[in-house]
Amino acid sequence: MLRQQRLDLAARSYEMAVTHGTVDPTIWHLSDLADVAVVCWSLVMQLLGDAERAESVLKQAAAERPDSLRLRRQLIELYVKAGREKDALAQSRQLPGEMPLR
Repeated sequence: MLRQQRLDLAARSYEMAVTHGTVDPTIWHLSDLADVAVVCWSLVMQLLGDAERAESVLKQAAAERPDSLRLRRQLIELYVKAGREKDALAQSRQLPGEMPLR
């Protein structure tokens, strides 16, 4: 969709996956497929220039799954890109203490 310049369609697709998608336990999936969909949706929103929505999507998902390292890392990346060091540091403090290179 990126090559076809259809970021709007990509955003809607990821939004539907996040809000209405389900994981069938009888089928092999990535262990954190829901988090991957959230991150992809957030990245597409950033490409569309809607950083606020990208942040909102990540924050909501991180609140629902506070142990997700993938979501936490993506929030940190978003804050670093935006020059929001305090917010990035606040998120990094929520990473596990034993995590290497925290």
